[in-house]
Amino acid sequence: MKLSPSLPSSAWSRFIHAPITLGVFLLITCYTSTIVYAQWKKEREWNARVILREVDVRAARERHDALKARVAYAESEVGKDEYVRQSFDVAQRGEALIILPETKKEIRTEIATEPVPALPWWREFMAKIFNL
Repeated sequence: MKLSPSLPSSAWSRFIHAPITLGVFLLITCYTSTIVYAQWKKEREWNARVILREVDVRAARERHDALKARVAYAESEVGKDEYVRQSFDVAQRGEALIILPETKKEIRTEIATEPVPALPWWREFMAKIFNL
């Protein structure tokens, strides 16, 4: 039996290997690749946003805890006592309180020594007519 050097090709094989079909497949592949790349970029951006939001949430929780501790301290007897002492300059029994008076600073202003120039004749006339 003798084998022929070129096998007869079927219609399906000729269609698949046609240059126009390969070009269409190449275009479809490129289009799909751009879609996949765009989705990959979006996913990376969203992951970065998630990380930033986690940092913001963590900072907000820490601030919330710090404020909660400050409120708890302010509601305690020690905190109330400290607030009254700072606000109203009071002392407990047995303590001495020194109040330093504030010194008022004198404000010095220079008085103009130059005489006010006389108005021109036409302004004086207008002032007399219209009672300005």
